[in-house]
Amino acid sequence: MAKPRTRPPLALAVRAARESLHLTQAEVARRVGISRAAIAELEAGRIQQPRAAVFARLSAV
Repeated sequence: MAKPRTRPPLALAVRAARESLHLTQAEVARRVGISRAAIAELEAGRIQQPRAAVFARLSAV
C-alpha cells in the first residue's frame, strides 16, 4: 500500500495564510502576478521552491 503523501510546510503555510485572509486562489494569483494553477500547484506541494521573486510577492499579500 502506498504511503499517504504529506504536503510540505510551505504548501500548508500558503494555504493557511490565503484562507485566513479570505482570499481565493485566483485573488492571490492576481496579486502575486502568477496563474491560479501555479497557486494550486504550490498549495498541493508540487512546487516546493518558488522563485525568490514569487516568494517575495507571496509574502507581501
